[in-house]
Amino acid sequence: MSKLSTCFLVLTIFLLSACDEKVKTGKDLLPRSVGLAGEVVVVMDDVHWNGSPGKAFQDYFGQPYEVLPQHEVLFNIIHKNPKDFRKYFKEYKNIIVANIQDNLNNQDSKVKEIRDKYARGQVIYEVVAKNQQSFVSEFQ
Repeated sequence: MSKLSTCFLVLTIFLLSACDEKVKTGKDLLPRSVGLAGEVVVVMDDVHWNGSPGKAFQDYFGQPYEVLPQHEVLFNIIHKNPKDFRKYFKEYKNIIVANIQDNLNNQDSKVKEIRDKYARGQVIYEVVAKNQQSFVSEFQ
């Protein structure tokens, strides 16, 4: 009986020490974001990336730091097609999703910020534009 009570006491102490007062939420269970602070994953189809929206984006985020003596861009840009935007890239720290839809009638362009969707410490910006010209105007 002594061994049974000792075993029960050890098991009880183990279970009580494993309990944490802080209840974990869904965001606590997310993985940490990956990538450096100066990296941006851009989710945009190839047609727009190779056209004026992609050029405007690259010109805006590819600007050099003005105070450095050597050429150093503000952000390293990683382009991904929407179909190639899979698990690894979804966990990046900085993501910009370009949603250019020519069928949006009478809707203004907008930028929506989403935090911690796929990973902790992550910021996703979704840029919704009704056409290529309105997307380009967001970056001028």
